[in-house]
Amino acid sequence: MKSNFYVISKTTQNFSDYLSGTIRLSNQIPQTVKEVLIANKKGKVRGKITTFLDKEGNVIEKAFNIKDKPLKNRIYTSQKNHIGTDEVVTSTQIKEYTLNRKLIDIYRKHMNRFINLDTRTYFWEQESIQTNHMANNTALGIKNLTISRIQNLKNIPLQFLHSFTQYKPIVNNKISKNSPIKYIEYIVNDKFIALKSSIHTINMKRPKFDSFLGFRALSLEDFKIPITERFLRDRGIKHLGYKILPNYMPTDGKQITWKGLFCNGYIKFRKTWIPKSKADFVSTSRHEVEHGWQYYLDARNGKDRGENMLAIGEKYGKLKDPKLQYEADKYTESIDNYIPAEKDYNGYRQNYIEVKAFDAGAKAMKKYNKDGKILREEFKHIPPEML
Repeated sequence: MKSNFYVISKTTQNFSDYLSGTIRLSNQIPQTVKEVLIANKKGKVRGKITTFLDKEGNVIEKAFNIKDKPLKNRIYTSQKNHIGTDEVVTSTQIKEYTLNRKLIDIYRKHMNRFINLDTRTYFWEQESIQTNHMANNTALGIKNLTISRIQNLKNIPLQFLHSFTQYKPIVNNKISKNSPIKYIEYIVNDKFIALKSSIHTINMKRPKFDSFLGFRALSLEDFKIPITERFLRDRGIKHLGYKILPNYMPTDGKQITWKGLFCNGYIKFRKTWIPKSKADFVSTSRHEVEHGWQYYLDARNGKDRGENMLAIGEKYGKLKDPKLQYEADKYTESIDNYIPAEKDYNGYRQNYIEVKAFDAGAKAMKKYNKDGKILREEFKHIPPEML
């Protein structure tokens, strides 16, 4: 297709010298900035494309400011994983956001606040997320590209099209004719439930019994809040309004070693904890949600474990179900006589509330892995920890 725009100038400079007001959404600090001015056939400037690069020359972000069109920014993040001993997979995620031009001035006015609150994309609409998984087996001279996509379905509110495509391998720099392209797509709602009737596959098995299918295309970071909300719904306590803090660090500089923690209506995950996989995060998330359930019943026993839990206890009052009351009493006794891990790890693991929470986490992890078996088998060149 013929382009309507032409490049009229290119510049490259250090980010420290860059004075333009281009809006950035990435929290990474660039090293270099490349800027391209584009014009129409008559030579009239129509906009600019700005590319921010890190010190290794990798693209961090691209910003498109084209006249009469929404601002468009793409954020790039990359990571490397290994499959077996010989295959290295570089996974590059590209998130695309747009901002209505009518909102530019108000966004700029509050931009510093958004940065401080780590809500840089406030007012922006997420259009799509694409992750390119390039697997390189140097021993065999084979490259495999698999792309996952999440696309905002603007014609269907609160629904998204998720898809995975595994392309034909490149063997010794030639496209193989023997392996077919594999493809799956499905619609996911705002609760990350994949609609079974929407699942469409080509040259692969249909993962119709995967209850976590709507979460598979998410990155680990994007996965944390929605999977925890899913477990809160499953446990019947989403309505309590517990707050999820996916990247928590104490403001007082205090050292913490736990992966996750439930405390006074907050489910916290330590920012410096790097889960081994999404399944690993599932285990910890479900563990903390179980604590949320335990402390909810304890609150209805009239216990004061912080003002938020006290308010919940006062709102819902005493339990009327004898079975729940029996369960609540066991939790309250365990909390009252709790043995911290730093004092006695074996004693900590024997706390009744921990026994129940570890069991809930293990079962959730097992189910997550079992449900994802077909997708992992079909897309063998995506690191399994990312599915």
